[in-house]
Amino acid sequence: MSATTPLRRRRFRPAVVAVLAALAVLAAMWIYILFFADTNNPNRLPDRAWTAKAETTCKGYADQIERLPDATTFADIKPKTEAMRQRAVVGQQVTDLLAAMVRDLRATPPADAVTAEAVNLWLGDYDTYLGDRRRHLSYWAAGEDPQFAETKVGTRPASIGMDDFAAANGMTSCEVPQDLG
Repeated sequence: MSATTPLRRRRFRPAVVAVLAALAVLAAMWIYILFFADTNNPNRLPDRAWTAKAETTCKGYADQIERLPDATTFADIKPKTEAMRQRAVVGQQVTDLLAAMVRDLRATPPADAVTAEAVNLWLGDYDTYLGDRRRHLSYWAAGEDPQFAETKVGTRPASIGMDDFAAANGMTSCEVPQDLG
């Protein structure tokens, strides 16, 4: 270079700066997630002995429910109103088993307050769900077949949150049966 040629300074373009900043933010996020973030499921209950006992209780009821006729059993019954009436009888048997399951779960309260509060909320949702089932079964008993209308918690049907809670705690037998369609 000659003494008269001005030195050209290298400039960073705004787009390059923005991309580098985004990459730095993403790297920081992943470092936090992988090494520092709490990875415990917030729905996981501290009283693991209670959840194990609840799974055993629910499994006994789930096995009884599974032995009952499923919806396909009623597909060929004519007229459809009679099929709905017969489904209502089986649906009531399932509802009675679920109600007994909830009573049994309430009869053995958890050992700690955190678990007890969460379980009481979950069983309260089960009570609401059982009311929804009974209302729907009254339609079937009358020979009608409307879509099952379930109470929502927030924007989702209550059973979704109930099933999420059961799954997070290793109580998959406590999930809501899918017999109403």
